[in-house]
Amino acid sequence: MKWLSRIVVVLALFMSSWYVWTYGQYKYTFYGDALGYYSFLPSIFVYDNLGHPDQLPDSVQFPHDVRWALESQAIWGIRSEKGYIVNQYTCGMSYLEAPFFFAAHAWAKCKGIEANAYSPPYDYAIKLFSLLFSLLGFFFIYKILLRYVKPEVARLTISLMAVASNVFWFALQQAGMSHPVIFGLFALFLFIMLKIHDAFAENGTVKIGWWLSIGLVGGLIVLIRPSDLILMLVFPLYQLYDRTSWHLKKSLFIAQWKGLLLAAGVAFLLWIPQLLYWKKITGHWFFDSYGDQSFIWSFAHYLDGILGSSNGWLTYSPFMGLALIGCVLYRSLKEWIPALIVVFVLYTFVIYSWYCYFYINGFGSRPMIHIYPLLAIPLGLLIQRISFSPLWIRFLFMAFSGICIWHNVHFCILQTQGYLNTENSSHAYNWKMLFRSKPDLEALYRMDISAQPDSSSLKKMKTLYFNNFNDSLHDAYFRDTIQGGYFMRTKEGDEYATEKVSIKMPSGIRKGDWIRCSGRFFNTLKYLDTYMSPKFVAEIRHDGQTVAWEGVRIVNKIGVKLADTIDLKPNVGIVDTWGSVSFFVQIPSNCHAGDDLTLIIWNLNKGVLAYDDWSIEWWR
Repeated sequence: MKWLSRIVVVLALFMSSWYVWTYGQYKYTFYGDALGYYSFLPSIFVYDNLGHPDQLPDSVQFPHDVRWALESQAIWGIRSEKGYIVNQYTCGMSYLEAPFFFAAHAWAKCKGIEANAYSPPYDYAIKLFSLLFSLLGFFFIYKILLRYVKPEVARLTISLMAVASNVFWFALQQAGMSHPVIFGLFALFLFIMLKIHDAFAENGTVKIGWWLSIGLVGGLIVLIRPSDLILMLVFPLYQLYDRTSWHLKKSLFIAQWKGLLLAAGVAFLLWIPQLLYWKKITGHWFFDSYGDQSFIWSFAHYLDGILGSSNGWLTYSPFMGLALIGCVLYRSLKEWIPALIVVFVLYTFVIYSWYCYFYINGFGSRPMIHIYPLLAIPLGLLIQRISFSPLWIRFLFMAFSGICIWHNVHFCILQTQGYLNTENSSHAYNWKMLFRSKPDLEALYRMDISAQPDSSSLKKMKTLYFNNFNDSLHDAYFRDTIQGGYFMRTKEGDEYATEKVSIKMPSGIRKGDWIRCSGRFFNTLKYLDTYMSPKFVAEIRHDGQTVAWEGVRIVNKIGVKLADTIDLKPNVGIVDTWGSVSFFVQIPSNCHAGDDLTLIIWNLNKGVLAYDDWSIEWWR
């Protein structure tokens, strides 16, 4: 195991350095959540526009995306009764970013670089900030693991976590997010918690510095992400596994009540600037800055959050599943089992009850990174147990770890290059892309719809519908001046195309048959939002209930014949070209002759899209 740990440590350092040099240094930091967390600092210390972040001086050169995002808050942001724009995010991240911000500000001024809070020095400062907190997390995880496993196992555990989980992405690619920061803080919290319990077990007293520290760290975690208050439960639940441990825990709370109160006081002090901000901006001491974004308390999307194709936790970080397997080592984990079970179940229930349970703008299930320091303990114990296992088990572990490293780093590269979007992917697409550097047309179809049949193995039974849209009397028809004839065009602002085909399923159709839907399309937009790309949709309804539904994104399928020379991407279209889009829908068992089949364009971006030559065919 010593030689393996050395190899993996070197591999992790090499891959991380290579990735940062090749990809990470070019990714701009200030957008989305990262911009929201950070924007307190420029608003307070540079522009004095805390309640009006959209009021930016025209004389200052901002990156276009930053200016657009800040000015957009005036349109889409939440406004208080006092007329101010409310920052959706709390100020905890800005506390920790402040030293890096001030250092970048001083550097920019000294070097004559534009000190506008968003130029390269600030960008690199926040990149360094995210990396350092990730390293802080791994350092304290290593210190914690040394209590339970050999040093080489501890090194192997943190090295594998670094390159085989989505910590890799947020530490090296998407800087400025809260997740690597809470990862580092929670590891530090656990380390301090263990020191407090050790001190009390040794002499019945705990130094005041430990209470100040745990209050500061715990307070920062909750201020940055209030829902992470659940993580604090690990303190009372640690070493709570029988009657004796219950009495010891009770004696700790009774004897150290002043320390606990001091920790709570420090945590509350951290909230005072946030409360003052809410009071000034909204007139209220507490304010729900998320508006319509809320929790929907249920387990409805629990498995989707864990295993789903849209940022499912284990879908994109399968290596961390070993941590769950490690929980079977309950004898070695007895002091941690209550905390592991309660915190994991409650925490995952809460984060996957969020209305956007798949957490856009990231790689994999990003909130799960927060509890990795806790999960590292059963993970490390499992790896140590494997180190004493037969050779074939160790070989399987090494093979699985290698696949997980490849999966993680390869998918990070694909996402960086625009060939993957983990928040809007499919298991079929991911499987196709596991050993590919670029998708082909078949892979793009697999992202949208079910597996398609080989048409050469099918027989065409009948054409059920065809329309070349040459009725020039319709106000949505336009003349094709190049090829002749007419075509249809969606109206800007309409969510659905004018044309809607509704036919009855033919007599003799049966389970396992196929319906092929086709059309030709002409697109004028090259880049489209992943969610807002127009879709060609077929729906089959039986007795008013949907029994089959398939929809393919149109724009990235146009230009099929050019696929060998065009760089296909899920969110990029081929412009100014007519192209065919077709797909099969398989007939389910509860579909019968006479059922309704509808074909429509779901024009999600409400733009203009030309279409022609629709057909519906029955194949067997």
